[in-house]
Amino acid sequence: MEEQVELVGRAFVDHYYHLFDNDRSSLSSLYQPTSMLTFEGQKIQGVDDITAKLNLLPVSINANT
Repeated sequence: MEEQVELVGRAFVDHYYHLFDNDRSSLSSLYQPTSMLTFEGQKIQGVDDITAKLNLLPVSINANT
């Protein structure tokens, strides 16, 4: 079971960063109106505000893409 959780988690992270780098507007489908993003001490709530913040960030450089 733990191995399956690890695989699902890894698949989500890979999917998230692929969208972040290639189709950032699609990330909105991963959030809900009650979702909260905390970034550098700033709390951002809701799909539209989170999406707006993510669109301002530079492309990621990570081992997942």
